[in-house]
Amino acid sequence: MRWRGGALPHPAQLPQRPRGFTGRTAELAWLRTPGDTPVVISGPAGVGKSDLALHYAHAVAAERPDGQLYADLGGLRHGGTVSPAPALADVLDGLLRALGVPDEQLGGSFDHRAGLYRTLLAERRLLVLLDNVRDECQVRPLLAETATSTTLLVSRNRLLGLRDVRRLQLAPLSRGDSIAMITAAAPHFAIAGGAERDRLAGFCGDLPLALDIALRKLASRPYLTLRGVVERWCDHRQALDWLSIGDLSVLETLRSAYHTLSPAAREMLCCLARSPITDPIPVATDRDEQLVEEIADAGLLAHWHHGAERLLSPLVRAFVLGVVESATDHGLTVAGSAPAA
Repeated sequence: MRWRGGALPHPAQLPQRPRGFTGRTAELAWLRTPGDTPVVISGPAGVGKSDLALHYAHAVAAERPDGQLYADLGGLRHGGTVSPAPALADVLDGLLRALGVPDEQLGGSFDHRAGLYRTLLAERRLLVLLDNVRDECQVRPLLAETATSTTLLVSRNRLLGLRDVRRLQLAPLSRGDSIAMITAAAPHFAIAGGAERDRLAGFCGDLPLALDIALRKLASRPYLTLRGVVERWCDHRQALDWLSIGDLSVLETLRSAYHTLSPAAREMLCCLARSPITDPIPVATDRDEQLVEEIADAGLLAHWHHGAERLLSPLVRAFVLGVVESATDHGLTVAGSAPAA
């Protein structure tokens, strides 16, 4: 494709900015602190990692005048199935084409093309956002030593195999930020909602994804009241069924995370879900610690409200108990069951 003047425009590939973004003041300030290494933004499923990255990326886009690159490294969801993640070679070639590299220069080895990409990052002022990163192998060849470009990696996994990166671990929103999100989306709830705003935030586990879906459904159904919705959610499993709109679903998000766990980690997760909410997570052996870390890296444990203690959110607990119940009904073991709620 030829453009006026014979050159490609600077890439501007960022998806639409999240208009309802609320809170995360401390996290945004941290992202703004000087640092020339890639940044890993991680955290539990539904905690708003991609929205934070997009909000920040749009805010600083003007400071990277050579353009913004974006790639989603997760598989696309079609109904109840997820397509395989894109091949790294295809992602790399797409990034190079966006930077104006002609096809005739894409015929070398993968290492040659990766080196060319890193050279362009070092020479230009670019912002790169790689979303839904599954593991370190997907991104390691794309990381460059550069003081002029910024790379943001978004993943449920903490990507501990990458060294010399800055790490930002997201927790669920503070209750104040959750209520601010509810009030911004539906100002009349500030007066009419009363205590129900707090209850809605609690039922959603202070997770931005769950809150966003709930608020969109309330906005699209003006006959619903906040109190009526919250009263229907006495059982969190009812909330899981309700928290779905279009192609967004809390249930599907949790299911995709659960599917990444080993059988042993699934068994531990089910034990955690059956334990009292206030009980600490038992870590008696090194093996226990490894399983807890696996569950955390799948995005199913959170450091709640910026504390040190890791907990299951109410929605994750309800989802896992639904898995246990379904497995029992079908005579299956939890490790071998397909999750359903």
